[in-house]
Amino acid sequence: MGTAYTPGLAVSAHALIRKTRRLPLKGTVLVQEGQPVTPDTVVARAEIPGLMQTVRVAEQLGVQPDELPRFLKVKVGDQVQQGTLLAESRGLFGLFRTEVKSPIEGTVELIS
Repeated sequence: MGTAYTPGLAVSAHALIRKTRRLPLKGTVLVQEGQPVTPDTVVARAEIPGLMQTVRVAEQLGVQPDELPRFLKVKVGDQVQQGTLLAESRGLFGLFRTEVKSPIEGTVELIS
């Protein structure tokens, strides 16, 4: 059986991971800062009215999340239709273009 090598991958029985998590809407944090949690610990809860659709725009454009604002064509609160252009990236000399369009009709609630 073959094996796969993943550069930088480390396995540890004990590790401290710091990760920022943001709720898409106002909600309640259920744990205290510094409190140990496990992978199945619910850390926060929010009531999301209606259907929420996550669009991974930075991933689709192939850019880092902190670079995303310069590519966005919409802002929080904008109403969009299915097919509305959300973001666009122009490649080398403007010859290549990548577009991300809204998969559904709705309102842009959060950009993070």
